[in-house]
Amino acid sequence: MLGPSNQTTPDEYKTGTTLAIVHCATTGVVEEGSLTSLMTLPHPRTGESVYFALSKKALLQVTRHADDKRSCFVGDNVLQDGSFLMMTPFDPLFLFLPLLESPTATNEDEMPPSKRNRGENDAPARRFEQLENILHSDNYPLLSQLAELEGIEEKLRLICDVDATVKGMTFYRLNDDKTKAWLLEKANKLLAKYESYSLLKVNGQWEDSLSAEEKQEHRKTMVHKIICEVLPVGKWPEVLKEAMGLNSMLTKAALNATNLSKAVYADPRIAPPAPAKKPDTGKKPTGKAAPKASTKKPVSTKGMAPLTSFFGKK
Repeated sequence: MLGPSNQTTPDEYKTGTTLAIVHCATTGVVEEGSLTSLMTLPHPRTGESVYFALSKKALLQVTRHADDKRSCFVGDNVLQDGSFLMMTPFDPLFLFLPLLESPTATNEDEMPPSKRNRGENDAPARRFEQLENILHSDNYPLLSQLAELEGIEEKLRLICDVDATVKGMTFYRLNDDKTKAWLLEKANKLLAKYESYSLLKVNGQWEDSLSAEEKQEHRKTMVHKIICEVLPVGKWPEVLKEAMGLNSMLTKAALNATNLSKAVYADPRIAPPAPAKKPDTGKKPTGKAAPKASTKKPVSTKGMAPLTSFFGKK
């Protein structure tokens, strides 16, 4: 949990705003009383700018929770604005996925020697890249700070092929099989702890009406939805669905489950993007028919005193 280190209002939070950490529920991630700063990075699924904070050990997604009728104490001071920022650990590999799928290398001279001169049967779609090139972005210059995360190079090995044949230089390339295994491991961990997540328990209150097989399928579907909230649009949601063995016939009951977007985008200023507009076909939309007039008979008021008579002088 974070609080602003100055008197700025929530709408004034900008990249670089300094935040004081007043409480941390997860040990070993950040220290209470330490300072961090906001940064905006592209959401891996939508590409929209969302808030993050960075500690040496973890990337943290930041959401704001507000209540107009709440104030808060910070030390000996009372802040009229009782809103607070909450941060939760966010696996940086989700941010790397769209970056690794869009390599910038355009010629073999930029590749490590061991990976040049590929044969006709080799897939040339992805090239090995150095970390600094993967994280380079004119629109999001703070992406480069992800390279400072503790153990980030080891984490990248979970989804990447690594080439370190050139002394002092390490190159990375996304590996589909590794990524699939990593996503499946994420899903299995969520399934194993499903009962301990209050949000999932609320959404599963009606599970008693399902058979054991349908119940398991519903849970797998919910886990799939959660992970897909942070997966790039494209093939990965389908890859994960196949890896989880989701049965499309049994998931029908789960399609009516509560949309989890509100849980992911708790800050109203960081809302899911508006649905894409349908192309203009030149046809005018068909208007809805006007509602039918009520056929209820009027209530008889015979013998009833007017309402105002109860408030007149006696």
